[in-house]
Amino acid sequence: MASNAKSLHGQDLHRRNFYEANLRDADLTDADLSHADLSRADLSRADLSRADLTHAKLTDVDLTHAKLVHADLTNANFSDANLTHADLTHADLTDADLTRADLIRANLTDANLTDTNLTQAKLIHANLTRAKLIHARLTRAKLIQVVLADADLTDANLNQATIIDVDLTNATVHGAYFDDYDELVKDATVNGVDLQRARFGSGG
Repeated sequence: MASNAKSLHGQDLHRRNFYEANLRDADLTDADLSHADLSRADLSRADLSRADLTHAKLTDVDLTHAKLVHADLTNANFSDANLTHADLTHADLTDADLTRADLIRANLTDANLTDTNLTQAKLIHANLTRAKLIHARLTRAKLIQVVLADADLTDANLNQATIIDVDLTNATVHGAYFDDYDELVKDATVNGVDLQRARFGSGG
């Protein structure tokens, strides 16, 4: 299903079926895509800034280099999605499902990931500066060379997460769960972090 990329700005597309649609480079700024089915669609380099994607189905979607600045992604399903190099600055991902999502080099600066499911997600070279990850599930996630400076990880679950060269400078970790204190201190920058308020499975 091909779509005219120039005609979708601000369009009411809620509950529409875009399964496997070709929306590469599409202008979907300010569009209403709430409850839409975009699973397996090609949205690479699409502009979804300020779009409403609440409760949208985006499983296995291609969002490489896509722009989702200030997008409302509350309760959206991004499981197995490819968000490599995606710009999610200020996006609201509250209660979103990002299970196994590829977020390599994604920009999540100031994003809201409260209660978000990031189980087995790949957060490699991702930028989560000042991101809210309150109650986020990061079980078995890969956090490699990730910036989490000034992020809020209150009560986040990082059980079995891979943490290598992560910048946690001034992050809030009250109630956050990590597997091992010694490994975290070795593999992360923790300047300004009150680790006494975090929870550890072992090593501290």
